[in-house]
Amino acid sequence: MEINDISKNQTIKEIKNCISNIFEVDIELIEKYPFYNKKFLNEFFKLYNVNFIKTLGQNFLIDKNIAKKIYFILSQKIKSKDNYGIEIGGGSGNLTCFIKNFFRKLYVIEYDKFYSKLLNYLYENLNIEIINEDLLKVNFENLVEKNKKYIVIGAIPYNISSKIINLLAKMKNNLIFSFLIVQKEYFERINLFNRFLICKNGDIKDSNEVCKEKKIKKRKNKEDKASFLTVFVNYHFSIEKCFDISKNSFYPIPKVDSTCFFLYPKDPILNEFDEKEFFNMVSFVFSNKRKMLINSLERYIFYKLSNQNINQKIKTEKNYLKKEKKDLYDILEMIKKDQNLFKIENWPLSRPEDLYLNHWIMLYNKIKSIINI
Repeated sequence: MEINDISKNQTIKEIKNCISNIFEVDIELIEKYPFYNKKFLNEFFKLYNVNFIKTLGQNFLIDKNIAKKIYFILSQKIKSKDNYGIEIGGGSGNLTCFIKNFFRKLYVIEYDKFYSKLLNYLYENLNIEIINEDLLKVNFENLVEKNKKYIVIGAIPYNISSKIINLLAKMKNNLIFSFLIVQKEYFERINLFNRFLICKNGDIKDSNEVCKEKKIKKRKNKEDKASFLTVFVNYHFSIEKCFDISKNSFYPIPKVDSTCFFLYPKDPILNEFDEKEFFNMVSFVFSNKRKMLINSLERYIFYKLSNQNINQKIKTEKNYLKKEKKDLYDILEMIKKDQNLFKIENWPLSRPEDLYLNHWIMLYNKIKSIINI
């Protein structure tokens, strides 16, 4: 059967009528929505000869209890219906069905043509616009209007999670918050700083106080080591974990569990120019993450001094300009001897993966004060 014949499906017609009823309570709609039923999903997709595409993250939430839990959490957070919503990956509408009434208008970005047509049929004549386009190719400058505020919601594919968060960072001036579902392992990576601020008694340490500790603790486990992504996300957003979701709550069942959480935009710590240079520095240092921090900084500072490709200079080390080399070591000594930088004994011997966001900010400001970045 063709997707164009979907209106002939009696169950779909019934749910369409249910959705169209403005008196329908969202929490009741979850109980009636057929796409939470695994048997119905299989029969429906077999009827229309549809296959799940893993690269598009097509693992649909089928646990009604989890859906209700998400509904209640969002209903507590979304205080006004005057805002606009963006849903990433509408799929079969398992989130769309109960978030649609939170917003003045909901934009659903769905790349798959089949699901796009399905959603257009189910939600026509409502406050919903289905955008059948690759998320990474959507023109957000046209979609996001300057004087409007948006909430972004979605279960996002692992392979483009970082690109999506980068998009959210670019639109954060218009962002109230994001509610995302990602692989649990991915969430643990971006939430790493917060995990290390939790004391054994449950209290939360102040990140500024952590940066005053006498020694940087080496993180032994791979999952405990920071990355450029960790720094990037925590610079732009505050993270609030909601709860973990078992892989059995999705269909087809993925290989790993998931986590849902909020991202709240932070005010900029640095100005636009410094922010760009700050991330250039962090990226450069993490590209040599197995090196001691002081050695990576040596390469970065020389790169800034020479304003040339550091890799080319390393290959011709004997041809270093004497002045550049002298300036480089003078600067490194100034940084190492600065007692007010971290107040930490072993920081030059640490590795990039052991630092917190505050460490990186202090380090950038110190280097900037010495050389003309």
